[in-house]
Amino acid sequence: MGEKIWPGTVNRYGHNTTYEPMTRDFTGQLHALGYLAGRYDYYRTIYPPNDSGRGGNGWIMRFTGYPEQLSMDEKGNYRAGFQGGNQPAGAPLRGQRCPKCQYEMAQIYIPLDVDRTGYDARLLDAVCAVPWQECYNPAHPTTRIEDMEWRRKQLQVAVENGQITGTEHMAQWAVPYAAYAEAPTTFVRFAGYRETFNAKPFTPPESYSTVVLDERLRFPLWQLVFHDAIVVT
Repeated sequence: MGEKIWPGTVNRYGHNTTYEPMTRDFTGQLHALGYLAGRYDYYRTIYPPNDSGRGGNGWIMRFTGYPEQLSMDEKGNYRAGFQGGNQPAGAPLRGQRCPKCQYEMAQIYIPLDVDRTGYDARLLDAVCAVPWQECYNPAHPTTRIEDMEWRRKQLQVAVENGQITGTEHMAQWAVPYAAYAEAPTTFVRFAGYRETFNAKPFTPPESYSTVVLDERLRFPLWQLVFHDAIVVT
């Protein structure tokens, strides 16, 4: 088996209306230092345009397509997306975008984004993080099998645009399209991950060292099955 080299990746979060958080000049500087230039990308949740929470930061992917792209359950109710249960009573729903619409948006934005900035890596968040679901929205009905297919195609769009592609959690069907994944071998409740958002030094809880990093408890099931086909954390 040939040697594999995994360079570091600098992932940039996009929080502006033009969806251009990184310039080609900056990606060139990262490449000169030996890093990949990566984009954190997310199509699953749609926030109401005037949402005062995370949807209010102007990130175009957070509010485009609301409400016509929202996924519906079998009762005709919009499905809640990330933070959908944390809203005041009567507030417009932070909803879940239908997987077909997720793919269609990725198909539009990823090539444009890569062309503008020269990205060569991309983390497509939440693609494998939730079970397959039907969408009963009459504008874009979807079966569970079709849900899987739209998610697969979303990852494939990134790959076909030259992106070293990763995702959150992982699934067997996604291995051919992802080079890395976050979280499938990490117990979230022990990770102390929220402290890292503050970009300040912090001491991980003892449980992080004793559970997450203890090789006597951490069975490398993904590695035993897929070996170096994908890097997981």
